[in-house]
Amino acid sequence: MDLSKTKHRKLKQIAEDLIRTGVKVYRYRIDLMEPKLAEELNDTTKSLAKARKDKSKTREELEKAIEKQDAILRKTGGTFYPNRSWSENVEMFLVGAFLVIGIRTFFFQPFIIPTNSMYPTYNGMTYENYVVAEENAQQGGDLEDVADLTKPPSLPVKILRKLIFGATNVNVVAENAGPVRLRTEPRTVTGRKWFVFPTPKLEFNLDVGGTAHNFRTPVDFQNQIRDILIESIGHNRVVEKGDVILNFDILSGDALFVDRMSYHFRKPDIADPFVFETDLVESDDPQIYSILHKSDPGKYYIKRLVGKGGDTLEIDGSRLIRNGESITGTDAFELNAGRVGNYPGYVHSGYGRFLRRPGDTVDIPEDYYFAMGDNSPNSSDSRTWGFVPKESVIGRAVLIYYPFTKRWGISK
Repeated sequence: MDLSKTKHRKLKQIAEDLIRTGVKVYRYRIDLMEPKLAEELNDTTKSLAKARKDKSKTREELEKAIEKQDAILRKTGGTFYPNRSWSENVEMFLVGAFLVIGIRTFFFQPFIIPTNSMYPTYNGMTYENYVVAEENAQQGGDLEDVADLTKPPSLPVKILRKLIFGATNVNVVAENAGPVRLRTEPRTVTGRKWFVFPTPKLEFNLDVGGTAHNFRTPVDFQNQIRDILIESIGHNRVVEKGDVILNFDILSGDALFVDRMSYHFRKPDIADPFVFETDLVESDDPQIYSILHKSDPGKYYIKRLVGKGGDTLEIDGSRLIRNGESITGTDAFELNAGRVGNYPGYVHSGYGRFLRRPGDTVDIPEDYYFAMGDNSPNSSDSRTWGFVPKESVIGRAVLIYYPFTKRWGISK
């Protein structure tokens, strides 16, 4: 170990690292070392610590103490030395991984909302469409080869929108001229998330004058993409080579932190935006309808808790009635009752199991909850798949941490 050209400050740092490594090796490997080597390691570590702190020691004496420590560590260090950095990095990674897993399991779990069943309180994936077919601006008449192209964002703006809003741009340009048709129904394929992690995607196949034009979207974006196709293509759109057929941004759903701790000390409250596992929404009791584990297994859902065991619910107009009175506990209840802004009001399911038509009521059994989305007309919830057992509840949404929109902050 050539230390002659090492600056004094760096020399002190090397000594500190070797002291720390000496202590670690002694503690971790004392049972594997010969007693004589263990004693020598203990002595050289103490000597180096003294040489580092003692200002009366010369540079040569510090260098000699470092060299002795290096020599004994090469004999006793095992995987800690001289490959100290590698082993410490692995150890740090493992400690960090266990810490993250522990926090996620017992305290705060990240959760991304895929659908718009809780809109406008929370957003699932939404979109901004830059191509609008002329057919949408004109009632009747044939659509020819013209489409209104709102100026799409430039590359720097795309990058900025990706960072701030989680926006992913989809752009399809015609490779030849001809009418545009959806060739087949979408198929599920394996794509990549963050360019690394496998994730299911929907692949769509457009036919343009006999040539296939493919593009992919997230699986949970299936309903929105149909709206985009109607807006951008209409029923009779014809394009020229080089025309933009599709150009839209997929905006990320709200990313939440879910508090997994507080429900260990208290029961969920009415109005809580609570998260639960679909696999556990089941019951063998013939009196209790709870079947989400069959229709959508392996998922986490977020809904509004609107009823507990012993409650009776009904829908009156746009109001949700709990035990004979308008439900209270959050602004979303009142906004829905008045159909204020984008809150559509509560509606009967029509086809579901509970609250299908005016006059219907539902009695909630003990140890079960009734869950509904704030976007009642477009929410699959307890009206359809039944009661949520207490065992399935994960926690309460507490914070929207991404994207950076006006909804960012404490959950409502």
